[in-house]
Amino acid sequence: MNFKTRLNEMLSKINKLSIRKGARMNKRFIELKKWLLENNLKQRDVAKKAGVSESAIYLVVRGRMTSANIKRAFLELGCPEEIWAEKVA
Repeated sequence: MNFKTRLNEMLSKINKLSIRKGARMNKRFIELKKWLLENNLKQRDVAKKAGVSESAIYLVVRGRMTSANIKRAFLELGCPEEIWAEKVA
């Protein structure tokens, strides 16, 4: 399966899940998930780099928690700063 197909499938699953649960997807979440997929990384990789649990990464990515340490780990792995400027709504 090529990258574009994987990306489209992942985004489709994210959208279906958000509609089913009535949740509104935040832009940062979508952009971070796309960035992870594009760079062949998992939240587990970021957790290891930051020295935190995978659930802490999940909470930050979803916008339910903030952490300078986790943000720094994303940035050190090459995540664009612009993604972190996105509003979490």
